[in-house]
Amino acid sequence: MPSLVPPEGVDAARIAAIAAGECLTRQLINTPANLMGPAELQAAAEALAVEHGASIEVIDGDTLLERNFPMIHAVGRASDRSPRLIDIRWGGSGPSLTLVGKGIVFDTGGLDLKPSSSMALMKKDMGGAATVLGLAHMIMASVLPVRLRVLLPVAENAVAGSAFRPGDVLTSRAGLTVEINNTDAEGRLVLADALAYGGEESPDLMVSMATLTGAARVAVGPDLAPFYTGSDSLAAALSAVIAACPGSGVGPCRRSAAWAAAFWSAASATPIPCMATPSRALFIMVNIAAMPLCGAPTSQPVAPSNCSTAVGEPCSPSLCSRLTVSTAFGASGRPSAPGRSFGTRNRLIPFVPGAASGSRASTRWQMFSAMA
Repeated sequence: MPSLVPPEGVDAARIAAIAAGECLTRQLINTPANLMGPAELQAAAEALAVEHGASIEVIDGDTLLERNFPMIHAVGRASDRSPRLIDIRWGGSGPSLTLVGKGIVFDTGGLDLKPSSSMALMKKDMGGAATVLGLAHMIMASVLPVRLRVLLPVAENAVAGSAFRPGDVLTSRAGLTVEINNTDAEGRLVLADALAYGGEESPDLMVSMATLTGAARVAVGPDLAPFYTGSDSLAAALSAVIAACPGSGVGPCRRSAAWAAAFWSAASATPIPCMATPSRALFIMVNIAAMPLCGAPTSQPVAPSNCSTAVGEPCSPSLCSRLTVSTAFGASGRPSAPGRSFGTRNRLIPFVPGAASGSRASTRWQMFSAMA
């Protein structure tokens, strides 16, 4: 019987693994939220684990509180579809690689409800988790010599009497407190617990993917995927791989286009590696939809003090044009345009019960200091 034969020099198995992983990611993202809840995403992860002989553990519902994942629980507790953390392990030798993917199966915005135009495509808010599962398939199918771990914090950000509220102060797995200024900034909450958990084993490399805020899309447009890392060598290596792709970033034939974004110091207008960010951590934005404001990064760098403030200080347009993914939002909850003053969304704060709330205005914490 006739069969397709790959051209000489083509690794057909590798191409098949990549294509299957991409197909898995697309299928998960495109599935409507009523058919892709936490249980269905868990089922997809379990099927992948079975296919490749990986182990899997699922921590769900109130067990999240017992196991100290309070922010994953807080984000998902208002839904009748219980939140969970999915933990997959594969491989027994080689460097350790941990992949973390945001798995918000639908995002209403919580009590700070999204407008309908922004909610329309929120089935894709688990795009980070879907991308991580697709990448995990590629790694396992290719039998790469790594010790792979996949962590997926999965929840539905719903509206109910039990929903977490603006003004709440939550304690993260790492013991740091988080003031909730807007319940639509839920992604960084679930990721903080998952990243802290992954960091407890000190992997050689941790990669996080998420749809987290439209501010990145405002700054760099729909075709660029900003990524963030405290490692110059890691950034250079990733940039070199992207640049080597045929047609990279050019015209309809482009395969990849990414941009190494800087972390910002709250005390300086100079972009510097964030000291709270592990040197072997990589945060990648996932652009997966054509609608405006659907792009997202995984890490929220702290804006310079003269550009993003909680008290409405004047903003420098030259600086803000480079603030790709700061926690900078106007009163509407949408990213503010360059040249306008900014407010901030959920941020880590030192919390002392009974302390004056006004002292928090000038405090800037990097969300992922939970990993330090």
